[in-house]
Order: sequence, then C-alpha cells, then structure tokens
Amino acid sequence: KNNGDVFMEDHFKIVILTEAMDGNTVSCEYSKGQNGSGDWAGYTGRIEAVLCVFKLTIETSEDVCETCVGDVKLEFKESIRNIPVETNVDNIIRSKIAKMTNLKPEEIHVDSSVYSVFLPIATAQA
Repeated sequence: KNNGDVFMEDHFKIVILTEAMDGNTVSCEYSKGQNGSGDWAGYTGRIEAVLCVFKLTIETSEDVCETCVGDVKLEFKESIRNIPVETNVDNIIRSKIAKMTNLKPEEIHVDSSVYSVFLPIATAQA
C-alpha cells in the first residue's frame, strides 16, 4: 500500500483450459483489515480478467502434404468469440505466437482477429 493505492502481484496457473472457457471471467477478491466490531478498517477490491482461448488450425495443400516440401499456414483464433482485441492484448498475442514460431511479431498477419503465419512444413513439424 502506497499513498492510498494498493499494489499486488501474484500469479496463478489454470491447469485445464478448455475451448468452452473462452470468454469466461476469472475474478480475484482481496481484503485486508477488519476491526473487532466487524467493520472494515482496511481495503477491499476485486480484479477480473477475461479468458481468451485460442485454437490452432493448420492449412496446407495436398502437394505439400504428400511431398513434405513447401509452406503451411498456421491460424490462431479464439475458440468461441471473435472480437477485436485491444492494442496491448494484440501485442501480447503477437509476442506469444512469435515466440512459438520463431518469427518477428510484425511477420504475423491479422485479419478479423485471426492471427496467421506461413512456415516451411519442416519447421512446422519440428
């Protein structure tokens, strides 16, 4: 607590994440301080986050599939919802996809909240 503001940092991990959880809200309530009469003398609050669950679709031609030579298209899109994302969320999504694919965030194409990249099939299989 600093100048009346409450600063908290914590992490949690969701072990089982399903497609049906896309768009669900995770909330955390916190409080501190209750005097002997039951009145709150400290602070209380609530933080909420909306889950974005993405699924991966891989597209390729029959020729690339048979010869294992050429590019495949990887598409990442939300499982259920298809809403535009805020700039900071977009940057996080691009960063995660870039890390998974060894590409630069600017190499990731976005169209209607669908993130896509092209990779050589040998790279995609690794």
